[in-house]
Amino acid sequence: MRGRFKKRGDRWYFWAELPPGPDGRRRQKSMGGFATRRETERAFADFRAQLLTRDYVEPTKLTVSQFLREVWLPGIEVTIRPSTTSTPCSTRLSGLL
Repeated sequence: MRGRFKKRGDRWYFWAELPPGPDGRRRQKSMGGFATRRETERAFADFRAQLLTRDYVEPTKLTVSQFLREVWLPGIEVTIRPSTTSTPCSTRLSGLL
């Protein structure tokens, strides 16, 4: 993965080329606000390592409620008893989500 480094004012930034998206379009990730180029290069190396080990999770615009309904609850339902989701307390909670 390639990266570019640039100084803006008194701060350093990097841009990383990511693999193409599902639609085949080019993707980039930028991070900045570093005091020195060396600090920027270390941050880029850490970012690249996270990508290679698949530890990096791209930020999304999901709200907590959407996350709980769409990601967490479907994943946890297979590990809990059916009576847990049918109690009055869980019914009230589902109204909040």
